[in-house]
Amino acid sequence: MKQRILIFITLSIGVASRFVAQAGEPILLGQSVSMSIGGTWGGAPVPRAPVPPTITGMQFFIADQAPFVTVSYAGGTYLQVDEAQLTNSVGGNLFLAKGQTGVFDFAITNSPGFANVVSKLINGTNEQSSLGGFGYNPDRIVTGGGWYSGQESGLWNLQSGQDLAGCTIKFFRLVVTQVDWGQTYSGFQITGVAQWQIFGFPPPLSPPPKLELYRTPLEAILVSWPTQAVGFVLQCGADPQLGMTNVPTAPVIIGTNNVVLLPTDQQKAFYRLLYAP
Repeated sequence: MKQRILIFITLSIGVASRFVAQAGEPILLGQSVSMSIGGTWGGAPVPRAPVPPTITGMQFFIADQAPFVTVSYAGGTYLQVDEAQLTNSVGGNLFLAKGQTGVFDFAITNSPGFANVVSKLINGTNEQSSLGGFGYNPDRIVTGGGWYSGQESGLWNLQSGQDLAGCTIKFFRLVVTQVDWGQTYSGFQITGVAQWQIFGFPPPLSPPPKLELYRTPLEAILVSWPTQAVGFVLQCGADPQLGMTNVPTAPVIIGTNNVVLLPTDQQKAFYRLLYAP
């Protein structure tokens, strides 16, 4: 549900909006370090895993814990993909083939674990999270990979001690620059290089941003509000009780303010800023 923060201003002469405009574009809230993962995991050869391992593919993930389980066998232990935990992650449903690169966006519409991960990031606790990637063989045994784990502020390059509390996260972006594996002179190597980014809107300003209106000699109204008020849209209408609509005119930035010039073709109008990320 959209959070409604309303600032009403009434003029005896104003403008009524006729079309519905989109809210502002999401901004970059934080990004991870560029991950470089590789090597062979699991120690001694596992009877069910061919040596060198036959890699099926690679996946990158964001989760509140690594989506693996440790399985013991007679000769030691190995890591196996935990399908349930992978489903709760973001990115785990993307399969990357050898040599595949690109930019991939994950939102509520295409990532089953999106809501789970978002709830952990915005709950007001600067808690432990993990992100990384891995390669696996047909038995879903992890044969190469790695991950980063730590406090949210560190993982996402936020200011020290801060987290993403109060933010509206719209999507995660995965930028993959390398996926490769194969035999080397001394054994087997798997490599994945990628970066995660978070896009959305920061918490609304407190106190709410100030909306200012000025008459001009051109039979127009100049409407202004601070550019730091990210995620707000300008709305107007003849009567707030009958509904308000977005002003279709895109603002221009002048100094530290968003500015819109509107014609005065109506005797009375109400104006407000709506927080609608």
